[in-house]
Amino acid sequence: MPRREGALTLPAIPFGSARSVPLNLTVEPGAAKPQDANGNKAGQIPFNLDPRVFEQPGTSGRTAPPPEWPWGFSPGAAPGFAPNSYPFAGPPWDGSATDLATLSPPAPAIPQISPAPTPEPARSTGLASNPWFWVSLGLAGALAGLLLSRRGAGRTPAPAPAAPYPDGETEPPDPLAEALGRVREAYRRGDGSAAREALLAWGRLRWPENPPGNLARLAGRLPPPLREHITELEKAFFSPDPIHWEREPVADALAKDWTAQAAPKRPGTAAA
Repeated sequence: MPRREGALTLPAIPFGSARSVPLNLTVEPGAAKPQDANGNKAGQIPFNLDPRVFEQPGTSGRTAPPPEWPWGFSPGAAPGFAPNSYPFAGPPWDGSATDLATLSPPAPAIPQISPAPTPEPARSTGLASNPWFWVSLGLAGALAGLLLSRRGAGRTPAPAPAAPYPDGETEPPDPLAEALGRVREAYRRGDGSAAREALLAWGRLRWPENPPGNLARLAGRLPPPLREHITELEKAFFSPDPIHWEREPVADALAKDWTAQAAPKRPGTAAA
């Protein structure tokens, strides 16, 4: 920096958004500190600073407070000195430095940036995230399976089809023939009660419009060979000691004398 007639010229120095004011310092031999053109010897040199450097976070647009001038300094004393100027505290001069290194302002503080908060993962609100939905679905499936299994178990197998006629037609079941089969089975077992019920069931099928109510009426509607056998069976129910009665002839006679007349006949066949 040039020295002229014992004076030190400090040009305007920009510091980011701040800048200094050109100063003329007079160096006196043997003086401990320099002085400016106004006779100021303090270690503070006025700088023209942008008021934005004094704004704090959250106070955008705030106007800086009016400055307090040291040493009775007037803003109009230095050329280019603005009303918003603030004194800049520089390091004291020991008389040996003639450059601007000792008048450099301190390094600006590095702003501390806090890390951004970690966003929480979005929670799913669908049906798939609800545990009760899956529990209800499982219970409904188990109940449906149980109902289907019970329904399948309660079904009875379909009866086997009847033996077909020679020409391929299916013969319908004969209720009278089935009733005679039950009569014959009861006679073979020697069960009088079962034989009586089977005979009355056969009579209801034989005369559906006027069925016989007991064995006496049933015997009166049968021919003489069967009438005696039915009468003996009727007496056996009222006797303290069961009497001997013929078993096979009753069922055989019923099948011989009445089955052919009561059974349905195929077209084109004569009655037996």
